[in-house]
Amino acid sequence: RPHRPILILNSKDDLPSSSNWYELAHFEDVFLMEGTVMKERDLLRSNARYAHMIVIMARNNPIEAEGEGSLNDAETILSFMQLTMLLKDPDLRIEICKPK
Repeated sequence: RPHRPILILNSKDDLPSSSNWYELAHFEDVFLMEGTVMKERDLLRSNARYAHMIVIMARNNPIEAEGEGSLNDAETILSFMQLTMLLKDPDLRIEICKPK
């Protein structure tokens, strides 16, 4: 199987924890880029259109996750919609916190 680099596109406020970095250290070519999938400029800078696969992780915000509806899921779904509009035939995977 061919080796593929991994790019993590995150905001400054939502960086991976040190334990997550420890897990990622086992892989070659893992890169972190500040940005958001909600901005076309950041997607173009990240060369997302050439990605083999894109994974959208839900934000880990326990305050929002406690309520009936989850704003975490709303942001994830909006990110999914943004990517499907901007990229031709993307291979996307998303994480939903509260499936109904």
